[in-house]
Amino acid sequence: MREIEIAKLRGTKIKQSTFMFTLEGGFNIIHPFKVKKPEKPRRWEPIPDGENYFSTGNPDLDKVFGGGYPRGSYIILEADTNVPLSAIRLFELPLALNFLAQGRGVAILPAGGTDSEEIKQLLTPYIGEETFNRLVRIYEEVKPGKNQLKPYIALMRGGATNLERDAAAWAQTIINLKEETGKPVLLLVGYDTLESRYAENPEKLFSQIGADITECKAQENLVLAVARPGLRITQRILNMVDFHLRLIERHGCILFYGVKPRTGIYAVECDISKGYPMLKLTAMV
Repeated sequence: MREIEIAKLRGTKIKQSTFMFTLEGGFNIIHPFKVKKPEKPRRWEPIPDGENYFSTGNPDLDKVFGGGYPRGSYIILEADTNVPLSAIRLFELPLALNFLAQGRGVAILPAGGTDSEEIKQLLTPYIGEETFNRLVRIYEEVKPGKNQLKPYIALMRGGATNLERDAAAWAQTIINLKEETGKPVLLLVGYDTLESRYAENPEKLFSQIGADITECKAQENLVLAVARPGLRITQRILNMVDFHLRLIERHGCILFYGVKPRTGIYAVECDISKGYPMLKLTAMV
């Protein structure tokens, strides 16, 4: 990867001295990652899938993988600690919106610090509340005193002693979505939440994830799991998955690359020109 350092600039204060740059399309500086929100949100325009692929929801990412994610894939997106959640969402939200816009279900086990109401606020401006209520299910632990009787909430107990029960209930939630739509289901999984709630019995948790990977392939669903550094479950699961993707931070820029399958390195940016957030990738050459 290429870097340029500005050691001194006469008469000007230098807020950042080192930048990433690429020769893709000429000499181009990659600016630090920033979140963008459209002033006037527009309804998501679905990107068609291939015969054997689900579109990633991003034309640039589809090109990287030769069409998208193969049906039945289990994907781990591993993000460094200093990668903001907003960058990770550029891989999650367009994928979810593309499923919903085509009448498919989406089941979400949120990453730590994210709740069902936040997810609703992120998705409904681009897909509508009726579609969200009908096709989205979000895993949430029972919390006494909180109103959780909502169509998009799937209540679970949490805790290692309830792993088998919760896994069965979650599997039934996915089956219900598939039966209602007659189409495959997308699962978005936060590994930090999964480990924090069930890691008291790690072997049983590993076994359950292995069963989930097998079921994903059999049902031709799609799973995108997000992992952060330091999680015990990640390293053992990496040998079993189809895709291992990485997000890293360098000089304020967010960079993406594939470990399995191997890809080039790309700068991650947010494009809102269509009225909704899209991932823009620039090859670092």
